Amino acid sequence: MTPDRQLSSVLALGWALIAAPAFAQETSAPQPAANAPGQGLGEIVVTARRRAENIQNVPISVSAFNADTLKARGLSDTTQLANAVPNVMFASTSSFSGASSTFQGFIRGIGQSDFAVNTDPGVGVYIDGVYIARTVGAVTDLMDVNSVEVLKGPQGTLFGRNTIGGAINITTRDPGPKFGFRGMVQYGNYNQINTGGSLNMPISETLGATFSFVTHARDGYQERIAFPGASPTSGAQLGQILVADKNSGAKSGAENNQTLRGKLRYRKDGLTATLSADYSRIRDAAPPTSLLTTTLDPVSSLSALYNGCVMGAAPRGLCAASPYINYGVGNAALYDNRYLTGNIDKTYATGANFSNMDSWGTALSLNYEFSPNLSVKSITAYRSMKARFGADIDGSPLDIDQTTFAINEHQFSQELQLNGKALNRLTYTLGGYYFKEYALQTDFVPLGQGLLQIYGPNTQWTYNGAIFGEGTFAVTPRFNLVLGGRYTDEVKRLQLDQRNLTNFFDLEGLPANAFPRADHSYLGPDGVQRVHFHNFSIRAGANYKLTRDTMAYFTFSQGFKSGGFTTRLTAPYNPAFPGNSLLPSLAFQPEKNTLYEIGLKNELFDHRVRLNMAAFWNDYRDIQVVVQAGITPANENAAQGRIRGFEGELDAKVTSRLRIGGSLGYLDAKYTSLTFPAGTAPFGINARFQNTPTWTASASANYTLPLRSGAKIDLNASDSYRSSVYLDAENSPQLFQRAVNLVNLSVAYTVPSGALTLSLGGKNVFDKRYKIAGYVTPSVGFAEATYNRPAEWYARAEFHF
Repeated sequence: MTPDRQLSSVLALGWALIAAPAFAQETSAPQPAANAPGQGLGEIVVTARRRAENIQNVPISVSAFNADTLKARGLSDTTQLANAVPNVMFASTSSFSGASSTFQGFIRGIGQSDFAVNTDPGVGVYIDGVYIARTVGAVTDLMDVNSVEVLKGPQGTLFGRNTIGGAINITTRDPGPKFGFRGMVQYGNYNQINTGGSLNMPISETLGATFSFVTHARDGYQERIAFPGASPTSGAQLGQILVADKNSGAKSGAENNQTLRGKLRYRKDGLTATLSADYSRIRDAAPPTSLLTTTLDPVSSLSALYNGCVMGAAPRGLCAASPYINYGVGNAALYDNRYLTGNIDKTYATGANFSNMDSWGTALSLNYEFSPNLSVKSITAYRSMKARFGADIDGSPLDIDQTTFAINEHQFSQELQLNGKALNRLTYTLGGYYFKEYALQTDFVPLGQGLLQIYGPNTQWTYNGAIFGEGTFAVTPRFNLVLGGRYTDEVKRLQLDQRNLTNFFDLEGLPANAFPRADHSYLGPDGVQRVHFHNFSIRAGANYKLTRDTMAYFTFSQGFKSGGFTTRLTAPYNPAFPGNSLLPSLAFQPEKNTLYEIGLKNELFDHRVRLNMAAFWNDYRDIQVVVQAGITPANENAAQGRIRGFEGELDAKVTSRLRIGGSLGYLDAKYTSLTFPAGTAPFGINARFQNTPTWTASASANYTLPLRSGAKIDLNASDSYRSSVYLDAENSPQLFQRAVNLVNLSVAYTVPSGALTLSLGGKNVFDKRYKIAGYVTPSVGFAEATYNRPAEWYARAEFHF
């Protein structure tokens, strides 16, 4: 089927969709009394404005899913939400990281592709109201959740920190009044074995608890094969002196991880106290990387210098920077396209191949209702993460470019909210927020068979404080005005101890004033670097009920993403002599986004059809882009831009047995100006935004067939389409990805009592392979990409008692 026909089938199944923002499914909230059971769509309750509301009354773009909908559409973690929500693109790894659980999120063309602790996400992830600061470890399993909301556009007022593109708001299941257990066992190809369970335990009339677990295990999908013929290695292998923790023998893409969650909730006399804790253990192999080419710069790249050394053509003194190069050994040791295997699921790589992580967190949420019109809420949280991950991204037995990293991070946050109603017309939220983070990232990246050996550590401290408020005033029963604001004060401090462990730059003849310290191994200045940011973001808008079931709205909202420092120095940077470096400055500034949006939310045909639509315009300023300054991946405020588009989402209960849904999104993103120094721009004004498809679309259908015995069969199908994208800001042709269409199918049989469900299903059933991340480095001399998993099939048993 051609892409055009695939898109046509999506649109046909999704009906005649036009722009809209809320493909929302019912949560566990009760169905409105006006709808007889089995007839209309149930009410959707969301907390997109920090209080429980019907999604049809919320004047912002929200897509929401409950646990049943997530299961029916095969959405098992946060990255897979992109298969159901328009104008978003999510992935589970980022360029050259080697980490298997890195949330790379883009909503309406705004996000963050880097994983390092010096960069903040453009899409915030919140679990039970707690902000997750790092993209590493932010891919969240969705098995035991109550609901998931995707908020589109800047959420700078109520959510605040680094939600310039949007936010993902996850609510886990609360303890219920009845004792029960829900369990799941799943087996699939690639030797997949998944298990999960959730225990609900009422302790007393006022106290209850839940405990849940999830495990994932499956084989990888990329095989490491021996290079044919003579070994091409040159000298001794460097090994991984930083984090010698290889997953020996594991295929890249293998998984082995476990998650535990627990909640204890107390409710009495207006007080609700919830204590939660979670722990995740990941022992995965690295995501596979496939070598695409080594011909980017055959003359002046680092790999070209290495080739000159082994051929005896480069200066012998400079080659002596690495003890791992045998000078003049000849053609057998060259790094070139001989290492292209011609198969994305095979590689000649021999080095780092691991993604290990331990993270845990605890939170105490206190909510006290003084009256039906006034309540106060406190959320106190602490989180900690230790991660070690690495990948051999050069695709060869040589150490041309291996990336290994260690991150130790912990964060503390405190939020207070005052929610109330006044004058029978005003609904408001007032609050304060405090956030503190310590993050230590240590890198060890050998380059050019050890000509450079880049070594961290770099330590960053972040302090963030904010006060915020938002209110909705009912001018008439149908017409509301919304106004809110948030003032943020943030300080970042950095101890930059990045080093090169060889004397390469001295041998190259760099002048003394190019080095920032007397010890020439250090690449950055001594002492703690400091930046201080202030921001005031506004949300304003109006909404009008055209009928009881149709609301029109206008929203003006602002948001910002914090600035920081470039830390991955691979050459000396002396701020006293910046002309000696391709890097104009260590510091980069916050980026800002202003959104103008109009929308229409509809329920039609006696609440059988929900159709929500929106059109929007973003003024996107001081855009942070990761570009190559020589070998250094540098963070720069590269450009100004505008993003406009529309989206539409449909949910329809056609009959008591058939339910369909669909979405359509369109984005037109353009740079309006570039701010690179003259002659240094890595891309032009007509470049496309990275990870920003012009068109996205999805469709789903669920058909329930009741049997005479009282059992039932559920048939589920979903289809998602995404037009072509570039995976990097430079629009490298090697990282261009054509349009992709994915299909998931499942059939489930539920016994008459409802206590057992057996299902068979497939993800990506037509085995579409496409790039999800990649790295192009002319300065080192190669390009590589990570591809998605092949088609997967599974059998699952779910039970409860």
